Amino acid sequence: MSKLSTMADAHAPTSTSTVPLLEVTDLGVYFVRDGEESRAVENVSFSMTEGEIVGLVGESGSGKSVTGLALLGLLPEKSSRVTGTARIAGTDLLAAEPAQLRRLRGNEISMIFQDSLTALDPVFPIGNQISETIRTHREVSRSAAKKQATDLLESVGIPEPSKRYRDYPHQLSGGMRQRVMIAIALACEPRLLIADEPTTALDVTIQAQILDLIRDISKDHGTAVMFISHDLGVVSELCSRVMTMYAGEIVEMSAVDDVLERPLHPYTSGLIQAIPSTNPVRRRLQSVPGRVPSPDELPAGCLFEPRCSFAEDACRAVHPPLRDYPADRLVRCIRADDLNLTGAVLPTEAVESGGQRG
Repeated sequence: MSKLSTMADAHAPTSTSTVPLLEVTDLGVYFVRDGEESRAVENVSFSMTEGEIVGLVGESGSGKSVTGLALLGLLPEKSSRVTGTARIAGTDLLAAEPAQLRRLRGNEISMIFQDSLTALDPVFPIGNQISETIRTHREVSRSAAKKQATDLLESVGIPEPSKRYRDYPHQLSGGMRQRVMIAIALACEPRLLIADEPTTALDVTIQAQILDLIRDISKDHGTAVMFISHDLGVVSELCSRVMTMYAGEIVEMSAVDDVLERPLHPYTSGLIQAIPSTNPVRRRLQSVPGRVPSPDELPAGCLFEPRCSFAEDACRAVHPPLRDYPADRLVRCIRADDLNLTGAVLPTEAVESGGQRG
């Protein structure tokens, strides 16, 4: 068990800070291909506070990863255009000069990538990759950076860290590589961590360990975490708040417990029904019919209308705005007031621990 795991409870409390650490306003991402521009993300606005864990959930193609990459300035400059603002530590990430952005990466904001095997450099030992990250942002000696890297490996649960320091990525299991990715992301103690599907390729036991580690990091260091996932079940275990994303826009934003009890958007309800249940009552595992439209296939009205079983004529005519809803919720659906959508049937232990996420 890692030092971080032993220092924290099973669930971290919801952040009580009300001062935004990150403020994103009207984020838009557009890709250029063959001289034509297509929209990947549009009108995305949200904020996060210190120590808060927020889920960004949706199917592949919804724009989740593109949102994270845009915040770090990692999209290809020649074939993409990013609009809007994203302020952290008084700086607009989207308007920052390349040199300034490099200083912010690692120090203020960092990312855990989905595929640890391709994200890690195969020709360098893992310890060197961590220590070089430290030396890039801190004026420390090689020996001091090595000591910090070894301590980081230990803190994320890598056994025999001094020995593993010299291992190459291919010598580690998927779970261990993901822990190394977390160590690299934490090397310079960023205030915001973006975790892009960090548990997707892992078995359920290792997945639970990684979720515990991320939770402990947020609690012990006050790190805000944006947790990107296609799995609302995983998000519900970790996050205090969730944003549902579909076809490049946010369609619902709410506290996790409120979403599970009564989702407001049909797409969110569909994602909930796709969560495998441990409830003894047998039910058929459901899926959302159809697929996320490509940027060239977006319908004129509600973007989810072609897949929605509750759609009416008005849904095909009007593109709904993201509007306020009671209890600090937001929803992009003109029928949210009259729909009584199905929530989740939670196992007993999840109900008993409600309100303790994030």
